[in-house]
Amino acid sequence: MEVSFRNLKKNVPAIISECRCSQRFLELGFLPGAEIKIIGECLLGGTVIVETKYGTFCARRDELDIDLNVIEEG
Repeated sequence: MEVSFRNLKKNVPAIISECRCSQRFLELGFLPGAEIKIIGECLLGGTVIVETKYGTFCARRDELDIDLNVIEEG
């Protein structure tokens, strides 16, 4: 199932299918085919903690313009 990063729920693993974000995020490993998961978020929903293969990062939901394929569990 394809979703936008803005709609990704906490603790749901997903694979990046398309990334239209800044060079900074590409250098951090937000590349097509990379697996990511939101592991925490602020109370007001603006900033999230994202876990990738290369580390854990904080970002605002509107900073990352990426499309994801959610990994179906079960």
